[in-house]
Amino acid sequence: VWRTFGEARAISLGDAGFFWALKLIDRLDIPDNRQHSLYQRTSTHVLDLIRGQDLESVHARQPKPPSFQHYKEIAALKTGSLFALCLAGAAEIATQPPEQIDIFSEIGQALGVLYQMQDDFLDIYRPEQKGHHSRSSDLEDGTWSSVLIIAAEHSDKLGKNIGQFMTTSDGPMDQS
Repeated sequence: VWRTFGEARAISLGDAGFFWALKLIDRLDIPDNRQHSLYQRTSTHVLDLIRGQDLESVHARQPKPPSFQHYKEIAALKTGSLFALCLAGAAEIATQPPEQIDIFSEIGQALGVLYQMQDDFLDIYRPEQKGHHSRSSDLEDGTWSSVLIIAAEHSDKLGKNIGQFMTTSDGPMDQS
């Protein structure tokens, strides 16, 4: 979306997506208390996603990575919140009991963290493909991904080199 329509339109479409979700909730034939719960859940998870994205940006282009534990907390907010919303929201619509909905939410959050870690791995090792961002785009963007954090935690020298690149790079890197 960013490449095709530009940053401003991509942001507007993302904002619109939240309100489309609320309009869809209005159309559901479910009890009012479930509908209200879905509104609350949707708002909470979207705000968590925004908070996770903001926390990630705080660490961008910094010479030292966040701890791996902090990375997982950010991923749980950023990506896990969307997975949690999907699974818990479906359980809410299916009128499951609250304890079941909570379990689905926890599973979704864990799946979101795993998805984010897989995406980090693919960011480095995925073959170049038309229509996909370039390999190592996290590194180019100054984003401390799970792969880069683990590498930095296991080698001080590598961590310093990555940190130096993070603070000095401002463009695409040589892919060779």
